[in-house]
Amino acid sequence: AFDMSLGGWHCLANADGESAVPGLFVAGETLGIGGSIPARLSGQIAGAMAAKSAGYAATDLKAPRAALASARHF
Repeated sequence: AFDMSLGGWHCLANADGESAVPGLFVAGETLGIGGSIPARLSGQIAGAMAAKSAGYAATDLKAPRAALASARHF
């Protein structure tokens, strides 16, 4: 997608970081320019969800999700 407020071209993903391609997770600046904090948090979420989709135990993502929502409103 293209959105100049996000720095131009970027990937689209759901709240888990999964793209329209099942099993393909994206994070960080590929979701739009936002800085290091949203990049790190989206990576934490996408990584955990990718691990879960591979059969590993899920981690509690309430805190990173809340922090990401707050960090993206700058």
